Order: sequence, then C-alpha cells, then structure tokens
Amino acid sequence: MTSHSKYSIWDNELRQLFLEYGNKTLDYEGEVAIVLGKAGRRITQADAYDHISAITLCNEGTIRDWVRHAKFNVTQGKNWDNSGSIGPWLVPFKDAKQLDEARIITRVNGEVRQDDVLSRMMHPIRREIEYISTFMTLQPGDIIVTGTPTGSGARLDPPQYLKPGDVVEVRERARNIPSLLDAMVSAERDIPEYMSVDESAFKGVFNNVPAIEDVPYPVQMEPNLVIEYYSR
Repeated sequence: MTSHSKYSIWDNELRQLFLEYGNKTLDYEGEVAIVLGKAGRRITQADAYDHISAITLCNEGTIRDWVRHAKFNVTQGKNWDNSGSIGPWLVPFKDAKQLDEARIITRVNGEVRQDDVLSRMMHPIRREIEYISTFMTLQPGDIIVTGTPTGSGARLDPPQYLKPGDVVEVRERARNIPSLLDAMVSAERDIPEYMSVDESAFKGVFNNVPAIEDVPYPVQMEPNLVIEYYSR
C-alpha cells in the first residue's frame, strides 16, 4: 500500500501529465478508484460496498526507477507532482455489478496495453476495504485506488515508458464509467507552472461527499486521503 499527495494524482482539466526533467521511466497504471461515503472501522467484507458512494477511474503514474529506491516503500515513485490523474467524473455507486462485472482497459496511443476484469483481482475490493479499515478509520471522501492489471510499460520486453506526445486512455469496457484521457507533456522546469494555481480553486467536494444523484458529477478534488492497494 501507499498514500498519495493531492498533487500526484491531479484533477487537471486539461488532463496533462508532466514529464519532469530527468524522468525517463514514467509509467501508466489504469485502475478503478472508489470513493467512500460512509465512515467505518473494522468493516466486514459483507458490509464493504455499503461504504462506497461513487466510483471513478485513475491513471496512477509511477516513476519506476524511484520506486526501486527502497525495498518495501514505493511512495517516492508514486508521488511526483502531476504524474497521475483521476476522473473525469464520479459515478454514483448503486449496484455491486458496477464493480464485480467491470473490465478495465488502458490504451497508449490507441494500442491496448492493459485489459482485465476486476473479478480476477488477487484481493477483491471488499477485501481491500476490510483490510485497510482493520488498522485505520475510513472517512467519507477517502479514495482507494484498487490496483492495476498486468501490462504496464515496465513489464513489457523491452520496457516502454511514456514520452512527450503520448496519449493514455483508461476506460471501463461497458462504459459505465466515463473514460479518462491523459496527454503527456514535457516540463522544461523542475517546478511546473501549475504549482502556482490558486488554492481557492479547489472546491474539496470529497471532504464532504454530497448526496448521490442519478447522474455523474465532475471530480473537483482535494481528497481527504488517497490510498493505493496493490491487488494484482
């Protein structure tokens, strides 16, 4: 498991991910993310889905060579500013089939790189919620990024990392969750211009999850906590 800073998984309206100077190993990880709408501790698997208010998609960008800096800690490779994204919409969670029958597909420049069903996860989402809530209280607005299928760039032979101009699409096959589209942009400076954004622009809807309606609504994020669970 790892946690994320709010700048590493960016709700960027332009969906641009920055390849900062010196980074040669930015990788994609297409995943389903769940948003908690109900607090809980020691949540059972049977009750786990009752704590989910919405679902969305995530491209958890990972700097592979930085992941290898420590044997059991990947945090530093998954928290580079603007290296990943989430959204673009939250979809109300109303039926277990939305997760149990979901199939995640990731394309790079139109080529399918990842394609698998959530039902094949080593640790199902119900188990993830149970496990995490064993040692910490989950709160409304917390996000769990549930794990990625095989097929990331690091696992190809030879490895294929993202470069400026690449376009990454993460989608759910049945299109029950709107697709996430990212464009890779080269950052000429170590600190990208987006870091000067006015903090008041963040609406922080995840800090007080609204009543779920029948239609998706935009992700405007300053989440309480983003947790990534390694489940594949």
